[in-house]
Amino acid sequence: MITEPFAVFAVLICIEALILLLKKPLAKLYYYIPPLVWMYFVPMLLTTMGVLPGASIVYDYLNSYALPAALLLIMLSSSIKGITKIGPQSILAMLVGSLGIILGSILGYVIFKPYLPSDMWGALASLSASWMGGSANMMGVFESFNAPPEHLSPVIIVDTVIAYVWLALLIYLAKYQRSIDSRNGVSSEIMSFLYGRAENVKEERGKPITIKSLIALALLAAVFVYLTTMISRYMPTFEGISSFVWIIVIITAIGVALSFTRARELGGGSTIGYLLLYLFLVSVGAKSNLADIGATPAVFGWGMVTLSVHIILLLLLIKLMKLPMFLFASASMANMGGTASASVVAGVYNGSLIPIAVIISVLGYVIGTYGGLLVGIVCSAL
Repeated sequence: MITEPFAVFAVLICIEALILLLKKPLAKLYYYIPPLVWMYFVPMLLTTMGVLPGASIVYDYLNSYALPAALLLIMLSSSIKGITKIGPQSILAMLVGSLGIILGSILGYVIFKPYLPSDMWGALASLSASWMGGSANMMGVFESFNAPPEHLSPVIIVDTVIAYVWLALLIYLAKYQRSIDSRNGVSSEIMSFLYGRAENVKEERGKPITIKSLIALALLAAVFVYLTTMISRYMPTFEGISSFVWIIVIITAIGVALSFTRARELGGGSTIGYLLLYLFLVSVGAKSNLADIGATPAVFGWGMVTLSVHIILLLLLIKLMKLPMFLFASASMANMGGTASASVVAGVYNGSLIPIAVIISVLGYVIGTYGGLLVGIVCSAL
């Protein structure tokens, strides 16, 4: 077994690099089983086989420093300022979709709590964060509640299955959008308004990574992660709210604030952020085992309840406000799948409105962590 800290770190880096390097050669396989899944299950299998240790100081350092740094860099690189340009209808659709995830997660936990491990609520809260934002929100919430690493196995399986099945169903429903819009009384004015808003959103290309930007980003991450860690020690803690919860809450807010400054112009923030996030996920996989894989059916049931409430609220919204199916599909997939999946769905419904889907996905990254923390706090008290 590899136990020397630097050797463990080197293996984790190699796992991440190999999975990312195989992204193009194995593109078809990755379409159905995304890199996020491999990042978790490959090191888990190595730990099960005795190659990696189940506990290491390397895992602790990645948890304490790499994860907050990843969240900071990902948030400061997001086009959060563009949210103000897409119009109230698009923002409302995304918020209602997220509200459906929050309420559905709590309802699902109440229903399936007898069939779940007693401490499963933290992992479920992390999945709800992912279904409002993305993988960064998921891992932030997961570690905030100190959820057992093995609970991530059924959560990732359910996340992959439900999100991809729902993606396929939304694409299938695209052929009925005209009849549904007609039945809901969608006017040409709202469509013209959305087209206008989409034109206001400029497509921004990421700036290249330079030595200067790398140094600046490393400095920002080091300073703010350190300051946030210090501040968290003086924040009140109680049931469901640990000092690490405060770290995630504060670092996310700082990242959002920095996205409105020139820090967002530094090249490579998002790339470095996700590399750190994936490295952290690899370390979580190395701490895990297959012990809780049997909880998958109950987690799947929880996920179906969550998705159902999410769908019902969005359907009520587009019916009452006479909004197009495009917003239903885009907001739903922006919640459940993130930017890439939302762009795919938006392109099927109306390619001219893809910029709106991209921006509302960014809104999910902002609220995902806070929504997931809310779900965890409520579920922990039930």
